[in-house]
Amino acid sequence: KSVAQEQREEFQEKVTHSAYYIADKFVETVRPLVDEVADKLQSEMPEDMEGTAKARLLFELSRRFGVSISTFK
Repeated sequence: KSVAQEQREEFQEKVTHSAYYIADKFVETVRPLVDEVADKLQSEMPEDMEGTAKARLLFELSRRFGVSISTFK
């Protein structure tokens, strides 16, 4: 392999490692935040509305970020 090829591969490994790091932080920070906010919203949600505040929040988050609802569960 050339030096340039090795540098590209090493850099790609760093990118992959960084993506995993961010994914781990997402689970540690965003998911608990979703639960916290959903609980607060649930306490304010009118009784005649269907579903749960968390389901509504997950739908809005998935729409906003263009990802599956399961991303936030």
